[in-house]
Amino acid sequence: MVYGHHVPVPLKLLAQACDQTGRIGESNGNILVVPDRLFGEMNAAQRDGQPGKENDQASVKQRKSAAVSRQSAMVVDTTVDHAHFISRPNRLRMEEEYHTRMKAGMPQSARRLARAWLAYAWILAVAPALLMAAAEFAARIAGYGTDTRYLIHTNNAVRPNKAFHQQFFSLPVENIMDWDCAEYMSATPKPPDVRRVIVLGESAAYGSPFGGYGFSRYLEMMLREAFPGTSVEVINAAVPGTNSNVLQIMASYFTELEPDVVLLYMGNNESNPPFVDPFVSKALPFISRPALFRAEVAMNRLRLVQMARSRRREPAPSLVWPNEDSPGNLALNDFEANLGVIAREARRAGAEVVLCTLGRNTEGNADAQAVSDLAAIPRSAFNKRILSFARRVAEGPVRLVDFDRACWAYSGKVVAPGYDLFCDVLHLTFEGNYLLAVSAFPEVAAALESKGARRSGASPLSQSECERRMGLSAAGKVWLIEQGLRNGSRTGKLATTEAYANPLRDQVGPNPQQAMLDDFEAALRLNPDDGMLRVHFVRWLIECDAAGRANREAAELAARFPMSRAANRLLAQTIERSGDEEGARQAYARTLTLYPDDTISRQALQRLGNAPPAR
Repeated sequence: MVYGHHVPVPLKLLAQACDQTGRIGESNGNILVVPDRLFGEMNAAQRDGQPGKENDQASVKQRKSAAVSRQSAMVVDTTVDHAHFISRPNRLRMEEEYHTRMKAGMPQSARRLARAWLAYAWILAVAPALLMAAAEFAARIAGYGTDTRYLIHTNNAVRPNKAFHQQFFSLPVENIMDWDCAEYMSATPKPPDVRRVIVLGESAAYGSPFGGYGFSRYLEMMLREAFPGTSVEVINAAVPGTNSNVLQIMASYFTELEPDVVLLYMGNNESNPPFVDPFVSKALPFISRPALFRAEVAMNRLRLVQMARSRRREPAPSLVWPNEDSPGNLALNDFEANLGVIAREARRAGAEVVLCTLGRNTEGNADAQAVSDLAAIPRSAFNKRILSFARRVAEGPVRLVDFDRACWAYSGKVVAPGYDLFCDVLHLTFEGNYLLAVSAFPEVAAALESKGARRSGASPLSQSECERRMGLSAAGKVWLIEQGLRNGSRTGKLATTEAYANPLRDQVGPNPQQAMLDDFEAALRLNPDDGMLRVHFVRWLIECDAAGRANREAAELAARFPMSRAANRLLAQTIERSGDEEGARQAYARTLTLYPDDTISRQALQRLGNAPPAR
């Protein structure tokens, strides 16, 4: 670019000027800045076509004087045959614009270097990421792996995903819990006349060792009676062997479940896996351990991660309960942080939170035996955190149920809780489950009333009345205990002695099977739409080899609950027991169509010789 008036000058003339002065001016690459004195002489020589001193002296002096008066300068581009002379103001403007351009952008060499580094970064980072994304997409298209979200949406309903829980266990989920009792199906969107209560916790809240007869079933019977004009759903989402790290992940799905009340009885497994690897948490101290666990679970949804894990056989983690009161136990801090996450997720879903302290069998504790005042009962470290959390308002109001205190006052005087309420250290007997339900009932009922449900004013049902509506008499309890012992259920004191079962046997008449049949039929007359009651009834009929009655009841169950896993599989099992193998194959195949992860149906089809490939 040329600024202002310029005159081409032959380079030989410039050379002559150099000979005369010895130096033209400052040089900047191919650009020479010539002093004003030479500017006039060379300009004059250019116009006269003669070397500088051969021109008319007056003309030269006049032009030189004019040049000096203009305070001009000359810039010479030596890359061309002629030089261009630029006035000083224009030169200054040119330099200013040049520096402006230099500040606005990098020099050309720097830009080339930056482009090279960007290319290297693309090769090292972007290209592998694109390849991994393509591999992930291909694996999903090919059907590899499983979706590990907690909830599965199907036919305007949501149900828990077994694969979500399986990622935390080395044993099959069916070996850890009765999945038919753990699985539920809830309509979505929630009907306007439904009030939904979700129970979160571990094995004690799940109901171990009695499966589908935990405290949530007792609470469900009480709430149905107290709110006759409202359809009350009690969803037992508790999972044995888990802890608050997993429960806070489940809580992130509350908006899909639309609960009205979230009832928490948790904290027994906090020092057991799953939790974040200590090495990872130390390497990333600026990220909370619960947040790291959420990131790890999110990564598990990737098919490539599932592929890598399937090729790495990890030993089952040991289950250890360290000293919970030790100051270095990170589980306490994680537990409290996870409580905050669950409470916030419940609030975000518009639900009330009911938080329970934990009961514990302290019959063999000498210090506990000496306590005679409820104000002085010893509190575990986790119960202290629960009480402290409930008193805070940062997460919003939390309704507190002090079950620990209720256990101490159960007998009417301050006595350390023992085996009348607990099967072992922390799992509840039937009496313990009822005590937890009746302790939680006032707070849960008040929360439902705040959600618009109308209460009849009735007091909570008695234990015997709850059990009558569940079809659970002394004969049924003995059946459950013996069934648990046959299946190798780990029930602590209950599994090693029959001290708890013997008094129940004394209450059973000479014909226990007929007594149980009468109990189930009476309960079905009271609760004909109770799916769990019907599932237990069909199971009991199958165990009693009452094939005809079992098939009829299974068909009724499947007709009432056509999308139920247990209903479809039990129907297939009763058909198989009746001798109709082809009909059984079709029924098992239908179950697998609805639930491709149903292990029992797949094994049955393998036995019958017509099994689809395992997924």
